[in-house]
Amino acid sequence: MLKDATLAYKAEALELQKQLRHIQSQFDMHTGQASSLIQGRWARIAATSIVNGHLTDLDDNLSVRNLEVSAFWRCMNTAEAEDDTDDPGAFVAVGCLRAIGTILKSASRLPQLFVQVEPTLVPKMRRMLTSDGQGPCVCFRRQLGFMCTIVV
Repeated sequence: MLKDATLAYKAEALELQKQLRHIQSQFDMHTGQASSLIQGRWARIAATSIVNGHLTDLDDNLSVRNLEVSAFWRCMNTAEAEDDTDDPGAFVAVGCLRAIGTILKSASRLPQLFVQVEPTLVPKMRRMLTSDGQGPCVCFRRQLGFMCTIVV
């Protein structure tokens, strides 16, 4: 009877060892999965942080562009209300040219929009870049640099 009990004990011990090995392999597998999930979570957090940073930069950039476009329309309304008379108009023209340059830069990435905007904006830029229609105005060329090479 002692022999039977010993055999039963050994059989049960073998079965428990098999179960333990199986549980150990499942534990190792789940540990690997948990590690991957944790790394994925950290990667997601890092990616979210990066995207939020880019969105903040984009928001700031769009705010600046919005102010420039608002200034452009104010300048255009002022230019239509007043005739080109004296020096203060030159400063207004520089502000308008910068705003127009911003619009053209943005629209250059969208050819279908650029084609619609160009016929309106380019003649206004040329008018602002000339002094009484007598040729390029040097002060604007110095202040605006790249825009003069695009338009003139």
